[in-house]
Amino acid sequence: MVKARADYSVPEDGPGFRKWLIEGGAVWNYCKAVKGKKRMTVLQFAETHPKGRYVVTIAGHETAVVDGVILDAYNCGEKSVVGYFDMSNFKL
Repeated sequence: MVKARADYSVPEDGPGFRKWLIEGGAVWNYCKAVKGKKRMTVLQFAETHPKGRYVVTIAGHETAVVDGVILDAYNCGEKSVVGYFDMSNFKL
C-alpha cells in the first residue's frame, strides 16, 4: 500500500480518500439503515456481489471486495456496511 500511495498519491485520510475515489469516477452508494433491521455485513455484501470491484465502507475503515472476495488485512466480514464505492468506471 505504501508503494501505491507513492506512485498514485492516494490520500490516507477518510475524506480525502473518498474525494479521490469520486474524482476518479467511482460511484458512491449509501446503505441506509432501516429501523428494526440490521445492516448488511461485509460477508453478505461479498456474497451478493460476485462480480465487480468495490471499496466498502464500514465504521472507521474501508475494505475491498473484488469478484466476491474480501481483500483486507483483518477479518472484517461480520462488520456492518455503511456504503460502498462501485469502481467499474474508476480511472487513475
